[in-house]
Amino acid sequence: MRNKWMMGGGAWVSVFAIGIELKAGALYRSLDALTVKNTEVTVGDTTISAGERGFSVAECNYVYHMQYISLMNTYGNYASTLLHLDTTKPLDEQECPSFMNKEGKENYTWDQYFRDATKSQLVQLAAFEAYAEQHDIKLTDDDYAEIDETIKSIESTAKENNYGSVSKFLAANYGRGCNESVARAIMELQTLAGKVQTSINDLETYTAEQLAEKDESVKENEHKIN
Repeated sequence: MRNKWMMGGGAWVSVFAIGIELKAGALYRSLDALTVKNTEVTVGDTTISAGERGFSVAECNYVYHMQYISLMNTYGNYASTLLHLDTTKPLDEQECPSFMNKEGKENYTWDQYFRDATKSQLVQLAAFEAYAEQHDIKLTDDDYAEIDETIKSIESTAKENNYGSVSKFLAANYGRGCNESVARAIMELQTLAGKVQTSINDLETYTAEQLAEKDESVKENEHKIN
């Protein structure tokens, strides 16, 4: 399986805030656990691979709902007119429009769309995690501090909406098993993925500059010889 890398998630605080408004039977889903095996992700000219990495039911549920809320956070009230997505109806009973159905699958529902988006995101995260381990790319204290601040923001949102804790808020809005530790683990993976992407882009840019300098050097030498 080969996937082009695409970061997802959006702005964390606003995504979590809108989750309260979108909680409904149309959204609430429960997925199975997922094991990513022998996948490849392409970033620019670099192809990276992951061996085998498992994601729990809670992690899959979390990312599924995150994908949904991120999309709704982007389109807001225009989701019904632009995407033909009715937030009051079950996602598995609504057909996804053709422009969102890139592979042209028949009877393709919004539920299937978000399941595919969830799998794609987890495949990407698994590959980037493997690359990070191979190239000794790690989160810094500043990265962890930013994640801590995001958790605090979620905690404030939870309290404002009468939830006793971050975990209770997440379980109510993101599916079975979702809690603070699950959210934190995915945030760490996404932050790590961003660092990997930056590292690869910097490496390819540097290499391109080196090639350009080498080419210019060759031209100068040819000119001197002539």
